Amino acid sequence: MTKELEIKILEPKKTMEPIKRGMRLGKQTGSFFNWMMSKNQSVPVVGAGATILHWTDRSAYEVIEVNENEKSCVIQRYTPKRLDNCGMSDSQEYEYKELTEEKINLYYKWGGWKSRHDKVTFTEEALIKYQDSGTKLHVAYKAAGGEYAGDIYIKTIIPGMTKPRVEWSNVNILFGVKREYYDYSF
Repeated sequence: MTKELEIKILEPKKTMEPIKRGMRLGKQTGSFFNWMMSKNQSVPVVGAGATILHWTDRSAYEVIEVNENEKSCVIQRYTPKRLDNCGMSDSQEYEYKELTEEKINLYYKWGGWKSRHDKVTFTEEALIKYQDSGTKLHVAYKAAGGEYAGDIYIKTIIPGMTKPRVEWSNVNILFGVKREYYDYSF
C-alpha cells in the first residue's frame, strides 16, 4: 500500500503584516496590559485608530496615510477628552474627536515599526583633529559658523567637521485601536 504525499508550496505574504514578538516586560514596559497589547500582528489602515504603547501609558492616534510599497505610514495624535469623573484612577474613558498638529512618520524596518530622526554629528576627522568632543571641538564648531538646536544639539552641516546621520527609534504600536491611558502612579 502506497501513500501519496501532497506538498504545498506556500507563497510568501506580500503585506505589511509584521511578525511581532511584543515588548519585553520589565525592560520595555512596566505594564502587564501594554505587554499583552504589544503581542500583535496588526497593520495600519487609513482612518483606523492606533495606540502607541509607552512604559505604562498609552497615546491615541489615527492612521492618516499608508504606503504599502515603502512599508510606511503617517499617524496623527488625538486630543483626547476625559469623559469619566473617576479622577486619578485606573478607570478612564476618553472621547476622540479632535486631532492635534502632531504627526509621526513610521517605517516598518528590521521586524518592527520605527520613527526616523535626522541628526547632525561630528565627523571622525573632526574628533581626531580636536582630540575630544568637548570644549575645543565646540569652540571650533562655533568659529566655523555652527549653530545649535536648543542648547546642546548641533544642527549646522560643515564640510569636514559635521555630517548628517539618521537614527531610528522603536515605536511599540497597536493598529486598529485608539486608546488613551495615563498612569497616575508615576
